Amino acid sequence: MVIRIPFVAERDDLTLSVLCIVIPCTFFGGTDNSSNMNEIVRYDLSTQNSGEWTTIAKVNEANQRGGVAFVVEDKVYAGLGEKSNGIRNGFYVSSDSLTKWELIPSIPAQLGVISSGVYDEQKKSFFMIDNDGKIWGNTI
Repeated sequence: MVIRIPFVAERDDLTLSVLCIVIPCTFFGGTDNSSNMNEIVRYDLSTQNSGEWTTIAKVNEANQRGGVAFVVEDKVYAGLGEKSNGIRNGFYVSSDSLTKWELIPSIPAQLGVISSGVYDEQKKSFFMIDNDGKIWGNTI
């Protein structure tokens, strides 16, 4: 099952924000309200212990809050949120068990922190809105 709507989830005192768009829900980064997390975590509603959290990996690239995530065929794209220092994080792709992420170098340096985005399957392009209200497109 694939869900293509982003949302924010709470885990104890943490706010998790970039949904990797699969069931069970997998999150790339988040914040504990004082610093950003570098974890990939999964929230599984389908288990007998409904509502169970599991840390998949600790990944430096996940150290962000906000941003976007998309599933395109067998790959997950995530990132472009805000690092702890207020600078935009990179955009990453993973096609394995979400433990290894590769930087996508073709994102424009002028792009701000991303607040939302969509993937256009026909154009094979991402369209995103940054914190300055600019709309950006990027083809994969």
